[in-house]
Amino acid sequence: LSNALALILDMIDLSFKLEEVVIVIVTKEETKADVYLELYDVRDLLFHLRDFQAPEISLAPVEDGSTVGIMTSSGEDTGGSLEDPTLLVELIKTHTCGTSWTDNPKCSVDIQNGILVVVQSKEGHKQVSTLVEKLRQYK
Repeated sequence: LSNALALILDMIDLSFKLEEVVIVIVTKEETKADVYLELYDVRDLLFHLRDFQAPEISLAPVEDGSTVGIMTSSGEDTGGSLEDPTLLVELIKTHTCGTSWTDNPKCSVDIQNGILVVVQSKEGHKQVSTLVEKLRQYK
């Protein structure tokens, strides 16, 4: 029903918003004014856990013919790099909310200490939330 109403109102350059249980028909400019602040914790998407190599254990012969376990470590540490947070911001701007990031000066997205700070419409927040969850699924 909401998609049908949006299509009909779009033909006459109007939009709608829900206030409590009432559908309010407004101009498109008025819907741009309705933005909300949401915070998303994305530290798990930015930081990769370090993958330490397990030590090698081998048996070496001793002079009397018995064997002794010797532990050696490769010393390599893969991972542990903190990815560039601006890449996540660009990904969100590119794949959510269409042109509202540039069209509406009230909309913004930034990242501070692993917290994604998003000012966007309710529909925009649904899209951002969905994208963040998809990124977590396929991490």
